[in-house]
Amino acid sequence: MFMLSLMRAVLMPCLHHAYPKFIFSDWGGTDVYSRDAFYIQFYQEVFRAPGYARVGAIYLCGVVMGWITEEEARSTSSEGYFTPARAWHIWEVMGKNSSLLTLLGAELRCYETKCLNISSLADIPACWRDK
Repeated sequence: MFMLSLMRAVLMPCLHHAYPKFIFSDWGGTDVYSRDAFYIQFYQEVFRAPGYARVGAIYLCGVVMGWITEEEARSTSSEGYFTPARAWHIWEVMGKNSSLLTLLGAELRCYETKCLNISSLADIPACWRDK
């Protein structure tokens, strides 16, 4: 659930620039909901996104977890020019939506384990450091 929560966060519209444009043609299927449905998007987008988007989300989770180094991420820039190579960039984009970081922080705290926890994230957002 820890990783699923991270995947949900990186699939949110604020990070859609990190995905190739062609995947948006099948994104969400035929069921459309309003753009301001924040919680619905957070919990349902991971199931509505095409497989290629989910692969991209796992990749972004690897960057955020520090499992993919900046050098490794830069070597994939030909695959996705706008894909962030640094965790702090992903956190910065998410930070523009305080609701997203607040919800994600609460979700991650609920699902922390000894091996997967907030302290193991790369470049932890400043709003989470004192908690």
